[in-house]
Amino acid sequence: MAKKIRGQLDRDSGQKHPTVKPLTLLSTPSPRGPGRPPLVNQDELLGRRDSLVSVLEPSWGEIGSELKTARTTSDIVKVFSALKSALRAFPLEYFCGEATTPDSPLKLQETRRELWQISQESRKLHEARDKQAQLVTEAQTALAQAENKPEIVDVVEAELATRQAELDRLESEIEKARIRRENLERNLHNQEAFLAQTELLRFIRSRRYALTPRNLANAMAGLPHIGWRQSFKRCAEVDCPMALSLNYQVFQAIAYVLRRKQPRSAEGALRLFQGEVPRLSKKYELARKYITENWQHLREAIEGCWKIKSHPKVLPFRLTSAFVKSVYRPRTALERVLAARERFQIDKPSSS
Repeated sequence: MAKKIRGQLDRDSGQKHPTVKPLTLLSTPSPRGPGRPPLVNQDELLGRRDSLVSVLEPSWGEIGSELKTARTTSDIVKVFSALKSALRAFPLEYFCGEATTPDSPLKLQETRRELWQISQESRKLHEARDKQAQLVTEAQTALAQAENKPEIVDVVEAELATRQAELDRLESEIEKARIRRENLERNLHNQEAFLAQTELLRFIRSRRYALTPRNLANAMAGLPHIGWRQSFKRCAEVDCPMALSLNYQVFQAIAYVLRRKQPRSAEGALRLFQGEVPRLSKKYELARKYITENWQHLREAIEGCWKIKSHPKVLPFRLTSAFVKSVYRPRTALERVLAARERFQIDKPSSS
Protein backbone atom coordinates (compact mmCIF):
# COMPACT_ATOMS: atom_id res chain seq x y z
CA MET A 1 0.00 0.00 0.00
CA ALA A 2 2.78 2.42 0.92
CA LYS A 3 4.45 1.56 -2.40
CA LYS A 4 1.30 2.58 -4.29
CA ILE A 5 1.11 5.88 -2.42
CA ARG A 6 4.82 6.55 -2.98
CA GLY A 7 4.48 5.84 -6.69
CA GLN A 8 1.57 8.21 -6.97
CA LEU A 9 3.47 10.89 -5.06
CA ASP A 10 6.42 10.60 -7.42
CA ARG A 11 4.16 10.77 -10.49
CA ASP A 12 2.29 13.77 -9.13
CA SER A 13 5.55 15.57 -8.40
CA GLY A 14 6.88 15.23 -11.93
CA GLN A 15 6.10 18.80 -12.97
CA LYS A 16 8.87 21.23 -13.82
CA HIS A 17 9.74 23.46 -10.92
CA PRO A 18 8.44 26.82 -12.23
CA THR A 19 4.89 25.44 -12.41
CA VAL A 20 4.83 23.80 -8.99
CA LYS A 21 2.02 25.09 -6.81
CA PRO A 22 2.84 26.40 -3.32
CA LEU A 23 2.01 23.98 -0.54
CA THR A 24 -0.99 24.78 1.59
CA LEU A 25 -3.36 22.16 2.91
CA LEU A 26 -6.19 24.67 2.98
CA SER A 27 -5.68 26.15 -0.47
CA THR A 28 -7.92 25.58 -3.47
CA PRO A 29 -7.33 22.09 -4.93
CA SER A 30 -4.84 21.96 -7.78
CA PRO A 31 -6.31 22.24 -11.29
CA ARG A 32 -4.28 19.14 -12.21
CA GLY A 33 -7.12 17.03 -10.87
CA PRO A 34 -9.49 16.81 -7.91
CA GLY A 35 -8.10 15.21 -4.79
CA ARG A 36 -4.45 15.30 -5.78
CA PRO A 37 -2.13 16.50 -3.01
CA PRO A 38 -0.62 19.94 -3.49
CA LEU A 39 3.10 20.11 -4.19
CA VAL A 40 5.91 21.99 -2.48
CA ASN A 41 7.37 24.94 -4.35
CA GLN A 42 11.13 25.05 -4.76
CA ASP A 43 11.80 27.91 -2.35
CA GLU A 44 9.84 26.21 0.41
CA LEU A 45 11.52 22.89 -0.31
CA LEU A 46 15.01 24.37 -0.03
CA GLY A 47 14.02 26.27 3.10
CA ARG A 48 12.89 23.02 4.68
CA ARG A 49 16.12 21.33 3.61
CA ASP A 50 18.29 24.02 5.18
CA SER A 51 16.25 23.96 8.38
CA LEU A 52 16.66 20.19 8.59
CA VAL A 53 20.41 20.48 8.09
CA SER A 54 20.58 22.89 11.04
CA VAL A 55 19.07 20.19 13.26
CA LEU A 56 20.57 17.02 11.83
CA GLU A 57 24.24 18.02 11.60
CA PRO A 58 24.73 19.13 15.22
CA SER A 59 22.95 15.97 16.41
CA TRP A 60 24.63 13.50 14.06
CA GLY A 61 26.73 11.86 16.73
CA GLU A 62 23.56 11.18 18.68
CA ILE A 63 21.34 9.91 15.86
CA GLY A 64 23.55 8.86 12.95
CA SER A 65 24.34 5.26 13.88
CA GLU A 66 20.75 4.51 14.94
CA LEU A 67 19.42 5.80 11.63
CA LYS A 68 21.95 3.76 9.68
CA THR A 69 20.70 0.59 11.35
CA ALA A 70 16.97 1.43 11.27
CA ARG A 71 14.88 -1.48 10.01
CA THR A 72 11.35 -0.33 10.84
CA THR A 73 9.46 2.93 11.11
CA SER A 74 9.39 2.37 14.87
CA ASP A 75 13.20 2.56 14.86
CA ILE A 76 13.00 5.94 13.12
CA VAL A 77 10.41 7.23 15.58
CA LYS A 78 12.59 6.13 18.50
CA VAL A 79 15.52 8.14 17.14
CA PHE A 80 13.68 11.39 16.49
CA SER A 81 11.39 11.29 19.52
CA ALA A 82 14.51 11.42 21.70
CA LEU A 83 15.85 14.42 19.80
CA LYS A 84 14.89 17.51 21.82
CA SER A 85 15.36 19.85 18.85
CA ALA A 86 13.25 17.71 16.50
CA LEU A 87 10.23 20.00 16.40
CA ARG A 88 12.31 22.98 15.30
CA ALA A 89 12.29 21.88 11.67
CA PHE A 90 9.49 20.70 9.41
CA PRO A 91 8.77 17.83 8.74
CA LEU A 92 10.52 16.28 11.78
CA GLU A 93 7.23 16.46 13.70
CA TYR A 94 6.03 13.55 11.55
CA PHE A 95 8.76 11.32 12.97
CA CYS A 96 8.15 11.82 16.69
CA GLY A 97 5.22 9.44 17.14
CA GLU A 98 3.84 6.15 15.84
CA ALA A 99 1.44 6.46 12.90
CA THR A 100 -1.31 4.26 11.52
CA THR A 101 -1.65 3.02 7.95
CA PRO A 102 -4.06 4.87 5.62
CA ASP A 103 -7.11 2.79 4.71
CA SER A 104 -6.29 2.99 1.00
CA PRO A 105 -3.87 4.76 -1.37
CA LEU A 106 -6.52 7.43 -1.94
CA LYS A 107 -7.45 7.94 1.70
CA LEU A 108 -4.74 10.53 2.27
CA GLN A 109 -5.95 12.59 -0.68
CA GLU A 110 -9.57 12.23 0.42
CA THR A 111 -8.72 13.51 3.88
CA ARG A 112 -6.91 16.51 2.42
CA ARG A 113 -9.89 17.30 0.23
CA GLU A 114 -12.33 16.94 3.13
CA LEU A 115 -10.18 19.23 5.25
CA TRP A 116 -10.14 21.84 2.50
CA GLN A 117 -13.92 21.61 2.14
CA ILE A 118 -14.65 21.93 5.86
CA SER A 119 -12.24 24.87 6.06
CA GLN A 120 -14.16 26.61 3.29
CA GLU A 121 -17.44 25.90 5.06
CA SER A 122 -16.00 27.20 8.31
CA ARG A 123 -14.86 30.40 6.64
CA LYS A 124 -18.33 31.01 5.21
CA LEU A 125 -19.94 30.28 8.57
CA HIS A 126 -17.68 32.81 10.28
CA GLU A 127 -18.54 35.43 7.68
CA ALA A 128 -22.26 34.74 8.14
CA ARG A 129 -21.88 34.83 11.92
CA ASP A 130 -20.18 38.24 11.79
CA LYS A 131 -22.95 39.66 9.61
CA GLN A 132 -25.62 38.15 11.85
CA ALA A 133 -23.94 39.61 14.94
CA GLN A 134 -24.22 43.04 13.33
CA LEU A 135 -27.93 42.44 12.72
CA VAL A 136 -28.41 41.45 16.37
CA THR A 137 -26.61 44.59 17.50
CA GLU A 138 -28.81 46.62 15.18
CA ALA A 139 -31.97 45.05 16.65
CA GLN A 140 -30.73 45.69 20.19
CA THR A 141 -30.17 49.34 19.33
CA ALA A 142 -33.61 49.53 17.75
CA LEU A 143 -35.18 48.06 20.88
CA ALA A 144 -33.51 50.70 23.02
CA GLN A 145 -34.81 53.41 20.69
CA ALA A 146 -38.34 51.95 20.83
CA GLU A 147 -38.45 52.13 24.61
CA ASN A 148 -40.91 55.06 24.54
CA LYS A 149 -43.00 53.54 21.74
CA PRO A 150 -44.98 50.66 23.28
CA GLU A 151 -46.86 49.98 20.07
CA ILE A 152 -43.69 48.72 18.29
CA VAL A 153 -41.72 47.21 21.20
CA ASP A 154 -43.26 43.78 20.66
CA VAL A 155 -42.39 43.87 16.97
CA VAL A 156 -38.77 44.81 17.64
CA GLU A 157 -38.43 42.23 20.42
CA ALA A 158 -39.71 39.52 18.09
CA GLU A 159 -37.25 40.56 15.40
CA LEU A 160 -34.42 40.59 17.95
CA ALA A 161 -35.36 37.09 19.10
CA THR A 162 -35.39 35.84 15.50
CA ARG A 163 -32.02 37.36 14.75
CA GLN A 164 -30.54 36.06 18.02
CA ALA A 165 -31.80 32.54 17.28
CA GLU A 166 -30.09 32.62 13.89
CA LEU A 167 -26.88 33.86 15.52
CA ASP A 168 -27.04 31.02 18.05
CA ARG A 169 -27.56 28.53 15.23
CA LEU A 170 -24.52 29.83 13.37
CA GLU A 171 -22.41 29.66 16.53
CA SER A 172 -23.48 26.04 16.96
CA GLU A 173 -22.60 25.23 13.34
CA ILE A 174 -19.20 26.89 13.75
CA GLU A 175 -18.48 24.75 16.80
CA LYS A 176 -19.47 21.58 14.94
CA ALA A 177 -17.25 22.59 12.02
CA ARG A 178 -14.36 23.25 14.40
CA ILE A 179 -14.66 19.78 15.91
CA ARG A 180 -14.85 18.17 12.46
CA ARG A 181 -11.86 20.17 11.27
CA GLU A 182 -9.75 19.23 14.29
CA ASN A 183 -10.61 15.56 13.85
CA LEU A 184 -9.67 15.73 10.18
CA GLU A 185 -6.42 17.52 11.01
CA ARG A 186 -5.50 14.76 13.47
CA ASN A 187 -6.36 12.08 10.92
CA LEU A 188 -4.42 13.87 8.21
CA HIS A 189 -1.36 14.29 10.41
CA ASN A 190 -1.48 10.61 11.30
CA GLN A 191 -1.77 9.54 7.67
CA GLU A 192 0.96 11.91 6.53
CA ALA A 193 3.21 10.72 9.36
CA PHE A 194 2.79 7.12 8.20
CA LEU A 195 3.72 8.08 4.65
CA ALA A 196 6.68 10.23 5.73
CA GLN A 197 8.07 7.52 7.99
CA THR A 198 7.66 4.86 5.31
CA GLU A 199 9.36 7.01 2.69
CA LEU A 200 12.28 7.84 4.99
CA LEU A 201 12.77 4.16 5.79
CA ARG A 202 12.81 3.42 2.05
CA PHE A 203 15.52 6.03 1.54
CA ILE A 204 17.66 4.66 4.37
CA ARG A 205 17.32 1.05 3.25
CA SER A 206 17.85 1.85 -0.44
CA ARG A 207 21.51 2.70 0.27
CA ARG A 208 21.49 4.63 -2.99
CA TYR A 209 23.21 7.57 -1.32
CA ALA A 210 25.60 7.82 1.61
CA LEU A 211 23.66 8.50 4.80
CA THR A 212 24.92 11.95 5.74
CA PRO A 213 22.95 14.79 7.35
CA ARG A 214 22.68 16.71 4.09
CA ASN A 215 21.64 13.72 2.01
CA LEU A 216 19.09 12.87 4.68
CA ALA A 217 17.79 16.44 4.65
CA ASN A 218 17.50 16.34 0.85
CA ALA A 219 15.36 13.20 1.06
CA MET A 220 13.20 14.41 3.95
CA ALA A 221 12.50 17.98 2.87
CA GLY A 222 9.56 17.18 0.59
CA LEU A 223 7.91 14.61 2.82
CA PRO A 224 5.07 13.82 3.07
CA HIS A 225 3.85 15.77 0.04
CA ILE A 226 6.28 14.37 -2.52
CA GLY A 227 8.32 11.17 -2.49
CA TRP A 228 11.90 11.04 -1.23
CA ARG A 229 13.31 10.56 -4.75
CA GLN A 230 11.75 13.76 -6.09
CA SER A 231 12.67 15.59 -2.90
CA PHE A 232 16.30 14.49 -3.14
CA LYS A 233 16.54 15.23 -6.85
CA ARG A 234 15.19 18.75 -6.53
CA CYS A 235 17.17 19.64 -3.40
CA ALA A 236 20.42 18.30 -4.87
CA GLU A 237 20.15 20.81 -7.70
CA VAL A 238 20.97 23.63 -5.26
CA ASP A 239 23.83 23.35 -2.78
CA CYS A 240 23.01 24.02 0.85
CA PRO A 241 24.46 27.47 1.68
CA MET A 242 25.01 26.67 5.35
CA ALA A 243 28.48 26.06 6.71
CA LEU A 244 29.11 22.60 8.13
CA SER A 245 28.09 22.36 11.77
CA LEU A 246 31.09 22.32 14.10
CA ASN A 247 29.72 19.24 15.84
CA TYR A 248 29.55 17.45 12.51
CA GLN A 249 33.09 18.51 11.65
CA VAL A 250 34.19 17.02 14.97
CA PHE A 251 32.41 13.79 14.04
CA GLN A 252 34.21 13.73 10.69
CA ALA A 253 37.57 14.29 12.39
CA ILE A 254 36.95 11.57 14.97
CA ALA A 255 35.81 9.14 12.28
CA TYR A 256 38.96 9.95 10.30
CA VAL A 257 41.23 9.28 13.28
CA LEU A 258 39.49 5.95 13.92
CA ARG A 259 39.31 4.95 10.25
CA ARG A 260 42.12 2.39 10.41
CA LYS A 261 42.77 1.64 14.04
CA GLN A 262 40.49 1.33 17.04
CA PRO A 263 42.52 0.77 20.21
CA ARG A 264 41.34 -1.80 22.70
CA SER A 265 41.88 0.43 25.73
CA ALA A 266 41.14 4.03 26.67
CA GLU A 267 44.86 4.62 27.20
CA GLY A 268 45.58 3.43 23.69
CA ALA A 269 42.81 5.63 22.30
CA LEU A 270 44.20 8.67 24.11
CA ARG A 271 47.64 8.02 22.64
CA LEU A 272 46.10 7.62 19.19
CA PHE A 273 44.27 10.94 19.38
CA GLN A 274 47.27 12.71 20.92
CA GLY A 275 49.30 11.64 17.92
CA GLU A 276 46.68 12.12 15.20
CA VAL A 277 44.79 15.28 16.17
CA PRO A 278 47.75 17.69 15.82
CA ARG A 279 48.45 16.22 12.37
CA LEU A 280 44.93 16.54 11.00
CA SER A 281 44.85 18.16 7.56
CA LYS A 282 43.50 21.61 6.79
CA LYS A 283 40.15 20.01 5.95
CA TYR A 284 39.70 19.36 9.68
CA GLU A 285 41.26 22.61 10.89
CA LEU A 286 38.25 23.88 12.85
CA ALA A 287 37.61 20.47 14.38
CA ARG A 288 41.28 20.08 15.30
CA LYS A 289 41.29 23.44 17.05
CA TYR A 290 38.04 22.72 18.86
CA ILE A 291 39.16 19.29 20.03
CA THR A 292 42.48 20.71 21.19
CA GLU A 293 40.76 23.47 23.16
CA ASN A 294 38.48 20.90 24.77
CA TRP A 295 40.95 18.08 25.24
CA GLN A 296 39.80 17.26 28.75
CA HIS A 297 36.29 16.68 27.41
CA LEU A 298 37.60 14.34 24.73
CA ARG A 299 39.57 12.43 27.35
CA GLU A 300 36.44 12.06 29.48
CA ALA A 301 34.46 10.91 26.44
CA ILE A 302 37.11 8.34 25.54
CA GLU A 303 37.27 7.00 29.08
CA GLY A 304 33.48 6.62 29.12
CA CYS A 305 33.14 5.07 25.66
CA TRP A 306 35.87 2.49 26.17
CA LYS A 307 34.09 1.13 29.22
CA ILE A 308 31.45 -0.28 26.86
CA LYS A 309 32.32 -2.44 23.88
CA SER A 310 31.12 -0.79 20.66
CA HIS A 311 31.03 -1.88 17.06
CA PRO A 312 33.78 -0.12 15.05
CA LYS A 313 31.17 1.58 12.84
CA VAL A 314 29.25 2.85 15.86
CA LEU A 315 32.20 4.10 17.91
CA PRO A 316 32.74 7.43 16.06
CA PHE A 317 29.10 8.34 16.66
CA ARG A 318 29.18 7.45 20.35
CA LEU A 319 32.47 9.18 20.95
CA THR A 320 31.27 12.35 19.22
CA SER A 321 28.02 12.33 21.20
CA ALA A 322 29.86 11.81 24.49
CA PHE A 323 32.36 14.56 23.63
CA VAL A 324 29.65 17.10 22.79
CA LYS A 325 27.71 16.28 25.97
CA SER A 326 30.88 16.65 28.02
CA VAL A 327 31.63 20.03 26.46
CA TYR A 328 28.19 21.37 27.34
CA ARG A 329 28.12 19.96 30.85
CA PRO A 330 28.38 22.75 33.47
CA ARG A 331 31.87 22.96 35.01
CA THR A 332 33.23 24.12 38.35
CA ALA A 333 36.02 26.69 38.53
CA LEU A 334 38.48 23.92 39.44
CA GLU A 335 37.48 21.86 36.42
CA ARG A 336 37.87 24.87 34.13
CA VAL A 337 41.37 25.59 35.45
CA LEU A 338 42.45 21.97 35.01
CA ALA A 339 40.93 21.89 31.53
CA ALA A 340 42.85 25.05 30.56
CA ARG A 341 46.10 23.51 31.84
CA GLU A 342 45.51 20.30 29.92
CA ARG A 343 44.68 22.27 26.77
CA PHE A 344 47.90 24.26 27.13
CA GLN A 345 49.94 21.06 27.37
CA ILE A 346 48.32 19.66 24.24
CA ASP A 347 48.76 22.91 22.30
CA LYS A 348 52.43 23.15 23.19
CA PRO A 349 53.93 19.68 23.60
CA SER A 350 57.44 19.34 24.90
CA SER A 351 60.25 19.37 22.34
CA SER A 352 61.99 16.31 23.76
